[in-house]
Amino acid sequence: MSTDYTRRETMQALAALSLFGWGDDDDGPQGLDDLGFFDTHLVANDGEGITIDPELLDFVGAITAEQTDDGVQISIDPDQLELDGLTNPLTDSLDAAGRNITNVKSLDTEYTVSESKPQVDVFIDDTGTYKATGPFDFLPLTNDSDVLELLDAIDNNLTTAAVLHVHGGSYECDNTFSDGGELEITTPGTTLMGDGAATEIFLRDQATATGEGSKLIEVRADDVTLADFKIDGNWQNQSMDEVFGSEPEPDGHNIAIFAKNVDMSGVRSVNSTGDGVEPFSNTENVTITNCIFRNNWEQCIHFNSCKAVTVTNCILDGEETNGLVDTYAGVDAVTEDVTMSNCILRNGNDHGIIVESGEGSVRDVTFENIVVADTAGRGVYVRYNANAVNQPEDITFKNVTCKNCLKGVQVGAGSNIKVEGGNIHDVDEEGVLVYLPSVDADVTIKNIDIRDVGMATLSDGIKANPVDQQLDLTVEDNDIESVATGSAMDNAIGLPVSGTGDFVSGSEIIDNTVAGNGADNAITLDPSSNIKIRHNDGHKTEALISAELTNSDSVNHGLVNTPTHFMLTTRGYGVISSVGSIDGTSISVNLVNNDDDTARSTATPVTIEAKYWPNAG
Repeated sequence: MSTDYTRRETMQALAALSLFGWGDDDDGPQGLDDLGFFDTHLVANDGEGITIDPELLDFVGAITAEQTDDGVQISIDPDQLELDGLTNPLTDSLDAAGRNITNVKSLDTEYTVSESKPQVDVFIDDTGTYKATGPFDFLPLTNDSDVLELLDAIDNNLTTAAVLHVHGGSYECDNTFSDGGELEITTPGTTLMGDGAATEIFLRDQATATGEGSKLIEVRADDVTLADFKIDGNWQNQSMDEVFGSEPEPDGHNIAIFAKNVDMSGVRSVNSTGDGVEPFSNTENVTITNCIFRNNWEQCIHFNSCKAVTVTNCILDGEETNGLVDTYAGVDAVTEDVTMSNCILRNGNDHGIIVESGEGSVRDVTFENIVVADTAGRGVYVRYNANAVNQPEDITFKNVTCKNCLKGVQVGAGSNIKVEGGNIHDVDEEGVLVYLPSVDADVTIKNIDIRDVGMATLSDGIKANPVDQQLDLTVEDNDIESVATGSAMDNAIGLPVSGTGDFVSGSEIIDNTVAGNGADNAITLDPSSNIKIRHNDGHKTEALISAELTNSDSVNHGLVNTPTHFMLTTRGYGVISSVGSIDGTSISVNLVNNDDDTARSTATPVTIEAKYWPNAG
C-alpha cells in the first residue's frame, strides 16, 4: 500500500541515510552517491535486511548533504532531479522516526533537518536469540540471555546519538551487578524505545544473588528519551521474606536518572525493590508523561536532589513503603521546581504523597489535579525531618482529592504550605491535621470540600495543634460535613492548642461552612487562642437583627459567645437610652420616648448589629 509523506519526513529519512556513511574530504560536501548511499544496508521493523534499489532513484549529482550546526542540510538541484510522481523509491525503508516511506512527492530545493538519528533494531529471532542490527561496524550483536547487557554493549560502542528500538517481545535480563545499572546509557541524545506494552523487559527468576540489588536502567547522559516499553524488576528475584523483611535488599530501582533534558513517556515500571523511577542528584529538566508505575517496593516516583522535573498524566498503583511519591534532598542538595499534575495515585501501603527535605532543602513543589485513593497512611504528608537544613517551603497542593485514607492531609513542618481546592472524603481520622512537633510553620487550608471524616475514630474535620511552635494558619472557604453512617466528627474545625494559645496568634478562620455538618461542635478553640474568626456559616460570630421592641425587651443574638461589638439603631419615636444587659444568648435594650424620655411602652423598630470578635484586628 502506498503512503504519501511530507517533504519534511522525506528529508529526515534522506538525512538519516546520508549519516550512515558520512565522511569528510577536501572537496567539501559529498553527494549521496559518493557516500555509498546505494550500497547502504538497512533493517526493517521485522528485522529482515532490505536494500535500496538504485534503478528507481536518479540522485547522482542531484543531492548533497552537509553537516551544519543546525543539523543536516540537504540541497537538491531541481534541474537534475525530477521526483514528481515517482513511486516506491525506497522499498520498505525507515525514516529516522521508524516510519516506512513508500511514496515521495515533490521536494523543496533546500531543506534543513535537525536531530536525525540512525536506528538500531533489537529483536528476538525464531530461535529465541536476541539480535541487534543497524548501521554500525560492530553490528550485528547477539546475546541469548540479557537484553539490557546487549543494549549496554550497543550504547558503549556508539559514537553518535541513535534510536535503540526494542521491538515487541518478552526480554529477560540477568542481573549480575551489586551496584550500577544493567543498562547504563552514556551516549548523549540516545533514544530507547519499544512497541508499548508489547515490549517487556524483565529480570529473570534467580538472577540476583541474596544481598545484591541493581538499578536496571541508569541514564547518565543528557538529552535522552525513554519511550513505550515495560520494565519489570520482578522484586529483584528475592523471596518475599527478603523483600518485606526487617532488612530488605539494596535498592533495585527500575530506572534511575542522573542527567539533564530527559524525556520519559509511555513507560510501565513495575515490581522494583527500589523506585519505579528516581530522578537523582544533578538531574534537571526531566519530563515524565503517560506512564504507569505499579507495585514498587519504595516509591513509584522519588524526587531526589533534582530540579525542573514535570510529571503529567501518570498512574501510580501500589507500593510497600515510603509512599507512592516522595521528595528528598541529600546533604547540601536542593530539590526544587517540581510539578506533578493530572495523575492518579492509589493502593499505597504507606502514604500517597510525602514531601520532606531529607538532609538538604525542598522548595517550589506543586501537586495539581491529583487523586489519592485507598492508601493505608495519609493521602498527603508534609513531614518534619530533624536532619534537614531547611524544612519544605513553597509547597502547593491544588485540587487534590484524598479518599479512603487514614488521614486526608497532614502538615508537620514547612513555610508557605498551601492546600487549596479539591476534596477529602471517607477518611478514618482527620480530614486535615496540622501538627507541629518541633518547628514553626505557616499553612493555608482553603476551598476544600471535606466529607465524612472519622470513619474509624472520633476526629475533627480540620485540626491544628502547634505544640508550642509558632503556627500562622489560614482556614478559609472550606465546606465541612460528616453525616455518613459510621462517621464520627468531633469538631468541624478544632484547635485544641497544647501549651499556650499565643502560638497561633494572627491565624484566621474565615468564610467556612460548618452548618448542619453532623459534628458534635462546629468550631472549638483553646480559650487562650488569639485567632480571628469571621463569617463562618454554622459558627455565628456576626448577626444583624431587626425586631419590634419596647423598653427592657430582650432579643436573642444567636452568636457563639457574648458579643464584643454591637451597634443599635431605631426608627420612629423610640430612642435607645442604653443597653440593658448582654450575655451569651441575648441583648436587652432600654428604650425611651422622644419627647419626655420616659420608658417606652409602644413597640419600636430596632436594628442590632452584633459581633463576637474578641480579636478585632
